[in-house]
Formats: sequence, structure tokens, C-alpha cells
Amino acid sequence: MAVFISFGMDQTVLRLGSKRFAKEGYSGLSEVMGFGARSIIKRTALFAMITVPIALGVWYFWPQKTEVVLQWALALLIAPFFAALVPTAMGFRVQSRYKRSILSEPSAVMTFAAVGFAALGLLYEPQFWLAFGAYGVALVLLSCPLFSAIYLPSGEPIRHDYHFGITQVAQYFLQWGVIGQISFYATNQDIAAISMSMRMVMLINMVLIVVNTVNGNKISQFIQSDDSTALRQLLRQQSPILITTALAAAMLLWISAPYAYGLLSSDFDKATQLTRLLIIGQLVNVCVGPANLMLNMSGHARIASQITISVGLCVTVLVWPFYHFGGIAAAAFLISLSLATTSILAAYSATVATGVRPMWPQGD
Repeated sequence: MAVFISFGMDQTVLRLGSKRFAKEGYSGLSEVMGFGARSIIKRTALFAMITVPIALGVWYFWPQKTEVVLQWALALLIAPFFAALVPTAMGFRVQSRYKRSILSEPSAVMTFAAVGFAALGLLYEPQFWLAFGAYGVALVLLSCPLFSAIYLPSGEPIRHDYHFGITQVAQYFLQWGVIGQISFYATNQDIAAISMSMRMVMLINMVLIVVNTVNGNKISQFIQSDDSTALRQLLRQQSPILITTALAAAMLLWISAPYAYGLLSSDFDKATQLTRLLIIGQLVNVCVGPANLMLNMSGHARIASQITISVGLCVTVLVWPFYHFGGIAAAAFLISLSLATTSILAAYSATVATGVRPMWPQGD
């Protein structure tokens, strides 16, 4: 829930925050961070209003499911504070001042660890939700001093580009939406195998996520300042790291998949083949570089969303015939093909939009 509430806000703060920080310093960045936090609180309130009738209906018609309403209430309490960490963390990334992040404070780490382990010890028990509530209260108390500086900044509201959020939601459903579709006619074994395989291959995608996390603020600042020379140099430096690490992760999964799935039940007999098919798409996604990030930071988020939605619609139409004629392996190939196609189109569009190739750019 917190993830969906914050979809797109990280890209907004990173792009606009870099631009305002370069021109106005911390005051401009603070306005962007404050806008992000307020926007997330508004989204949470809207989500609460939409889900209140559902929660009350569950409470009325299924009194034995009262714990579901309790989970809903605790989620609404905790989600906005987790989600509001996104603009805060992004703002600190713009300044490269990680030490001010609340998660790096020793007191915060100790509190989270202590309450978190207690919650894990009571997992699936009624007391778990009390521990989880205490976890949320600790988060709120520790966050208050940090958020007080950004919740009510001066200045005019910042215009949020909703294409950031559209792109991220579409990317999520581009992969996992296929599982939702085939769940209506696929066997439980097929669904279990492809779900496990998709989680396994996410290890490759983590390489790109880590690199974007480390260099995302620099890429944004170079694009905002139109410093193509520095941008090319940075991309050339990170290109061999991306490719080498992604290939190593892909080889590790390719070789270890049959041994890892061999430890599980027979339901995962097909998982090795599916994992190897999905590896191809993830490898292409990493090897084209930070194409989507460059599109978003250069003000072309609409292009990124159009690419993802167009490919997603094609996949939605093709899922049934692929599965009907080729089984679960064909569905996995379709997911891999859609991810590779989206990545290649995004890389081409980013090159045209910025004049700089995302992976191993040429020129000075």
C-alpha cells in the first residue's frame, strides 16, 4: 500500500529537486520535499475514504474477520509515514547527504531492529498486530523532527508529473499482470513455478536498481544542467559495472536454478526452464542502462509511460494465445520479450531525447 501511494513521487522529487536545488539551494529543494510529503498524505486520505466502505462491510457481514479491519486501520496509520520517507530520502540524495537520513541514525536502527524482531517472533499471532502498531508509533516519533522541516515549507505548490507514477504502475503490471491473467485458466503448479521464477530473476534487476540509486541524483543533475560531457563520462564509467555484474548474476541463476528448485516439491519442475527464459529479458533490461531514468529526468516521462502502456496492452492481448498454444513456457517467453522490448524502445527514445546513449555513450 505504501509503495503504491508513493509511486512516481520519487522521480518527481529527484527531477524537480535537482533543478530547484541547483538554482535556489536548500530552500527550493525543501519546497519539493514538502510537496512530496503533503501529496502522499493526501493520497493516503483518498485511499482511506475509498476503502472505508469495504472495511465496514467486512466488519458487518463477517464479524469473525474483525482482524482484517484491524490490519486495515494499522496499515492506514503506518503507510503514509513509510511512503513519506520517499521524498525525504530523495531530497537527501539530491544533496548527497545520506547521513541525515533517519534510517542511518543509530537510535532509529536500534528501535526498528528491536521492535521488528519482536514482531517477527509473534508472526501470525494476534499480538503481532500490537507489535506492528508499536513499530509504526516508533517510526512516527522518530520521524517527527525530520519531517517538521519539510511538511510545511513556504512557496507555491509544485506541479507533479503523473506520468512518473503511471510508468511505474504500468511496469509493475507489465510483468505481474500476466500471472493475474493466466491464474483464471492455468494450473496451480504453473502459477507457482512462474511466480517463483520471476522472484528469482529479480536478482539481476537489482543491479540496475542499485546503480540508479547511487548515480540517479548525478544523472538528474547533469541532465538538468545540460552537462552532456559529464553525463557521458558517468555513463561510460558505470556501463562495464552494469554489464559485468548482470552477467555474473545471470550465470549464477542459470547454473544454480536446477539445484535450487530441486530442493522444493515437484510443483516446481518447470521452474528451471521458466527462470532461464526470464533471465534473457532481465539481462536486456539491465544492459541497456538507465534509459527510463534518463527519459524521466529530461522531462520526457510521457514517452516512458506511452512505451510501457503500449507494450502492456499488446501483452494483455497475447497472453491467452501464447499460453493456449505454448503453455507456461510461452507465457514466460512473452514476459521476457515484453521486458526486453520495453527496455530497447526506452533506450532508443532516451538517446533521441537527450542525445546521449544510456549505455557506453560515444563522444566527449
